[in-house]
Amino acid sequence: MGASTSKWIYFKKMDMLMSTPPMQGGLSCGMDSGEYVFMNPRVYLNRANGLDEMRDSPADSKSADGEEDDSDGLPPKKRKFGKHSDEGSSLRLLADSIQKFSEIYEKIENSKRQQMLELEKMRMDFHRELEMQKRQIMERAQAEIVKIQLGDDEENDISAENISG
Repeated sequence: MGASTSKWIYFKKMDMLMSTPPMQGGLSCGMDSGEYVFMNPRVYLNRANGLDEMRDSPADSKSADGEEDDSDGLPPKKRKFGKHSDEGSSLRLLADSIQKFSEIYEKIENSKRQQMLELEKMRMDFHRELEMQKRQIMERAQAEIVKIQLGDDEENDISAENISG
């Protein structure tokens, strides 16, 4: 998992939720007003579980009013404070993503099943048509054989009459 790009709106969040947390030891960091500040911003984002500090800033009045407008197509996030609420929202997001994925997968499987039924019907129609043509060819061939046999019998009768007569 990592720097993969996808147009699926849940991919980045699923990747973030399913990726393993980075190693905590040996990180280069310093203190700034009582908070840890990391030299590498990716480490900070991974450690913060991908949450953006801008979302927590007081200038973001939309989320405080509950009028959050996410362009990623996800439902608005409910704001709770504490470690357990972040885990709960992460699990809820994961569950929603899995639910959407299963719905899409189910639609694909139903479509595939319908196509297989149509193909089976077409195969049976083709087989029926082939058997009918085979039967017609056999009937014509038998009729030709009968004509040839009758023609041979008539020639034999005519030649037998010529010999005796």
